[in-house]
Amino acid sequence: MSKTKRLLFEIEGAPRRQGLFKKLRSYAGVFDSGIRVELAGGVLDCALEDIFDVYVKEPVTPGVSARTTVIEFYREGKPQFLELGNETFPGLAEKTEHVLKNEWSHLLKKWDYPETVKWFVACCAVVYIASEQNPHIFGSAYRNPETAASQREVLRNSWGFNDASDLKQMLPKLMDGRSVAQWRAFAAEPNALDADERALYDAIMAEGGEICFWAWDWQRLIFLSSMGYLCEWLSYEESLNECLSAGQKLRGLFQSWDEFMRCYLLGHCFWAGEDPADGDSETAARRRIYEYYKRLPQNPWSVAWDLPLQREW
Repeated sequence: MSKTKRLLFEIEGAPRRQGLFKKLRSYAGVFDSGIRVELAGGVLDCALEDIFDVYVKEPVTPGVSARTTVIEFYREGKPQFLELGNETFPGLAEKTEHVLKNEWSHLLKKWDYPETVKWFVACCAVVYIASEQNPHIFGSAYRNPETAASQREVLRNSWGFNDASDLKQMLPKLMDGRSVAQWRAFAAEPNALDADERALYDAIMAEGGEICFWAWDWQRLIFLSSMGYLCEWLSYEESLNECLSAGQKLRGLFQSWDEFMRCYLLGHCFWAGEDPADGDSETAARRRIYEYYKRLPQNPWSVAWDLPLQREW
């Protein structure tokens, strides 16, 4: 870290015992020139110019037990990250948010996309949060070779995509309603459904039926387009153009983020084969994420649903 100019705040964390007698010091100091962290017997000094993102994860996903400050930085040209939870450093997340607004505001400005792009980010934010990524970044992270490689592996494992051609072939299928066709076949004979299938059918019909699957397919198109950009299979412009087509259709079909999310989650429930009343399902977890985050002062859905989506790139 470069020479310290001014201490912004410091936190003496809860000491942790090693062996019978020795206690390891936990310390976090944030300066106008960077950070210093002492944890697990090691010391990390990171200059501000090496930090490219800072955000807070909320305790609403299974892997996050307390508000957690995530610091992403470059070390010897390679991206790395550090996660510091409030259980070790009480109040760190709140103090960090204050610093971001008042001292390190250049980092927040990186989230300041055109309004239409913010709308696309909001459309995917639940998925980003469920993956413990930054819900304010298009694609959930900043693009670099390491991130691109890891996301290509994710798309390979979860979608079977081996290259950009595979992704590009999927996008028009989603635009045309890939899951809509599956729903129509499922719903063709409702009297033939078993009790569990009937409960899911009734829940979907109560919310509008087929529109739930347009919400599911067009949201996934936007999500995949953002991932295509992140893994370097689509340019920024190509990705946003795909998002715009799907976003305009979604905006015309629903009246609010709440209505869209209810339908999207039922589409997810159908896709995952889950019981809509199961509070332990992945669908329920995504619903909790949305309900929790939308009440935060700074949340992805502060952008208006009825925003006139237009090409701003």
